[in-house]
Amino acid sequence: MTKYLYMDNESLKLFVDGEWCKKHMRQQVMKKETCVDLGIVLSPQASVNKYYLQGVIRQLPEYKLYNAEVGVLNSNREYVPGTGMAEMRFVDLKLPDEIPFVNKTVIWGGLLIPHYGHFLLQSTTRLYYYLKNCDKSTPIVFAVFNQELPKYMRDFFDLLNIPPEHLILVDKPTQFKKVICPALSSVYYKDWTEDFILPFSEAAKDIKPAPYEKVFFSRKHWSGLAKCFGEENLEKVFNKNGFHSVEMQNLSLKEQISIIKGAKVLAGINGTAFHNILFGQKGKQLILLNRNEEYDSQYIVNEAAEAECFVVQAYENPLPVNHPHGPFIVGLTKYVKSFLKDFGLDDFNVSFDPLKYVNRFYKLYFQTYCQNNFYIELCVRDKNKIEVGDLFKLKELCAYSRFKELLFRILSKVTLGNAKLKFKQEYKRLKKLKSMPTEFKY
Repeated sequence: MTKYLYMDNESLKLFVDGEWCKKHMRQQVMKKETCVDLGIVLSPQASVNKYYLQGVIRQLPEYKLYNAEVGVLNSNREYVPGTGMAEMRFVDLKLPDEIPFVNKTVIWGGLLIPHYGHFLLQSTTRLYYYLKNCDKSTPIVFAVFNQELPKYMRDFFDLLNIPPEHLILVDKPTQFKKVICPALSSVYYKDWTEDFILPFSEAAKDIKPAPYEKVFFSRKHWSGLAKCFGEENLEKVFNKNGFHSVEMQNLSLKEQISIIKGAKVLAGINGTAFHNILFGQKGKQLILLNRNEEYDSQYIVNEAAEAECFVVQAYENPLPVNHPHGPFIVGLTKYVKSFLKDFGLDDFNVSFDPLKYVNRFYKLYFQTYCQNNFYIELCVRDKNKIEVGDLFKLKELCAYSRFKELLFRILSKVTLGNAKLKFKQEYKRLKKLKSMPTEFKY
């Protein structure tokens, strides 16, 4: 996989020192499948603030549902290595005395994660075994949070000719006559094998390609997390350069696969939509317009799909942000303009003014990370002043450890022009107030 980098020196160092510039392919799975007689399949169950390993309340701040503690236990109730989402350890595991028993031999499929990107990369990594197995009568058992599967999951299994009756969904610990546990064909953020590609190529084989060779992944009507202010300007420039805009999140799985199969060049803000290249032919060109300095697991996908990847810094975020949540300010940065010139595309003299979006960025930023639970007054850059309220509450509200790190970066390092966060003085002032104001003021 060839990589072309357009970014500042700090981001470049993160990129080169990080996972993107390593080789992750394993020639074959680490070991053959493991057969567990009277195996117990574990399953998580979600609540508002905590995630449960059935029978045990377990706080999972780092992994949440994307790396939930699921797996298979043997008849002695001991964890079978290699059956979890990754190599995880179970501590003080407690299970009910009586566990439902199903007198069937099953194939362990893993956890069905209710997020499209994580489903593609983490929930499909044992399906190769079923597809390669001549005997398709053995059902596949999946751990689930909810018995009602999203449509994209049902469509995916339908494309693989796996009928609903061959899927067993468990949302509580269940024991089976025998559990066949295939080795992982890919470990998230770590490595992959050729078997990782098999379910995607099989699902896409009968779908006709769409007639668009150059595609831009648009999020202009996206109403979820990771809001990108200024993205419309990037989209307009790519449209004028002959790219067809597609909102992948609004298409069926078959329509998304059709788009991927027909495209030769794919551009857009770096995100889940790019994971779909697993369904297409190898060797596509990708233009990843990064929204912050973090890089997700796309590097594994790029390597598996043998994509030629251009990574372009398209962001100008005034505060550090988390990749899945945002918000972001993006546009035609000098790095985007440099890329367009090298790629033979026109920037049409479109300018980029991040200050245009800064007030909306601040408001959404603190709503996202602090959930309106502390007072904040922010002034625009040119006023040379930023007053911050009880930021220390953020430490208690953080869902991930990276947000705690973000807190201290805000309190100690972040500057916007000549304006610094004067948190100590403001914190002392607010402590003297009888009641804490809750509204945002600008």
